[in-house]
Amino acid sequence: SVFAPVVKEVDLYDFKTGEWTTLDEGIPTPRAGTMSLALVDEVLVIGGESARDKAHIEVEALNLKSLAWRTLPPMALGRHASQPILHEGAIYLQAGSITRGGTETREMIRFQVPEPE
Repeated sequence: SVFAPVVKEVDLYDFKTGEWTTLDEGIPTPRAGTMSLALVDEVLVIGGESARDKAHIEVEALNLKSLAWRTLPPMALGRHASQPILHEGAIYLQAGSITRGGTETREMIRFQVPEPE
């Protein structure tokens, strides 16, 4: 059960005050091995792995001003253990794993992030 104990809570560090806080509302889809990307006033949490066999397709964004989560369109193929790159308004993921704990892929994913409403 190595992959079962994922944590829903989200801790934020405030560089101005030097203090940690825990959000009232945790991440909508708890998982490990995610990829993250800062984008304007949001932090995107992309993919990941958990007790299920396939890597997560979920993409969620935390608004750093309102501290509210929004769910973005899912990736076409789940992924963990990769690194997102932002280029000309699109996010790219190359390589990574498509199943829990392994099964590497070389397939590239490209997706756009919809603007907050």
